[in-house]
Amino acid sequence: MKTLFTIFLTVQLGYAQLNDTCGIIICDVPKVTMAEFPGGNVNLQLFLISNVSNKVDDLKLSEREISSMRRMVAKLSISESGSVDSVTIARSSNIQRLDSLFKSALMAMPNWKPGQLNGKNCRQNFYLPLIIDRKSTRLNSSHVKRS
Repeated sequence: MKTLFTIFLTVQLGYAQLNDTCGIIICDVPKVTMAEFPGGNVNLQLFLISNVSNKVDDLKLSEREISSMRRMVAKLSISESGSVDSVTIARSSNIQRLDSLFKSALMAMPNWKPGQLNGKNCRQNFYLPLIIDRKSTRLNSSHVKRS
């Protein structure tokens, strides 16, 4: 039973050791700090409103395009220095021009506060959903999910 428990902790937490003298399991859990947009999620939403939502009207979307529009999801990678390294559209809005606008806005983001693993800067990936209100073609909501 002790062997199975030790293996489980190794898989889940990364590091586990069995102390033979008293049978105590000691775990070293890595300390992770998430990357953060300057000013937090509120400023991230304001950035998306000014760089995506306010420019959607300039695309002059047809009624057919607006009715086929769906939630977009982008995967972005934040480097060790805090810059946005890569952006890929994980789920398209069904409108190529809108996907391009979203992707270019994300690539133009200012540097983030980099994430850390055990006190050292590290690369982190995020999935960022974006929902455009179909009636007003305005930004409805967004949030960041760590991958």
